[in-house]
Amino acid sequence: MQFIPNVITAFRIIVTPFLVFCVFQETRSFALLAFVLYLFGAASDFADGYVARMLKMQSQFGRHLDPLADKIFVLGVFLALAWLYPQQMPWWAFGVIIFRDVLITGLRKAADVTGRSFPTIQFAKAKTAMQMVYAGLFLLILLLQYFPGTEALANEFIQGGLLYSSMIVVVIVTCLSGLSYIRIYSQRRTID
Repeated sequence: MQFIPNVITAFRIIVTPFLVFCVFQETRSFALLAFVLYLFGAASDFADGYVARMLKMQSQFGRHLDPLADKIFVLGVFLALAWLYPQQMPWWAFGVIIFRDVLITGLRKAADVTGRSFPTIQFAKAKTAMQMVYAGLFLLILLLQYFPGTEALANEFIQGGLLYSSMIVVVIVTCLSGLSYIRIYSQRRTID
């Protein structure tokens, strides 16, 4: 039973290549499948923590696996979107998000080596939620472009500046959460 939360977390990692494959197919069936897989993956982010708390099965391994699964899941979708829609999901934004994640993962590992705790902060959870909402809405818009009643609206969203503007907000929040971690890391380093 103790492995259940980690299996739920691992689902996000396992589903990511299938999700990315579906996004690249650019057909209605695959767009629907991509959106459904994304919903299940995003729901697993809530479910793993809930199950772990409910069953009192929180583990050190799970605490490390969960943020890694989030990064793989979100960055996989962002990679596909940046590849297919660079005007809405520009490569520089993707690069900034990856840089932040690599930097914070490095700080987390450095803290582990010295025996200091470096738990996930609420701001980072909000950042992940915002990234997931953005990716989910983008995938929903891609799906809606295949239906006659919503095709024009979806294309307007894709061609307009809303997705790009939203990505700018996501990048700003991502950077601010990274700065928060850097501040916390330097404060703890000074104290120790």
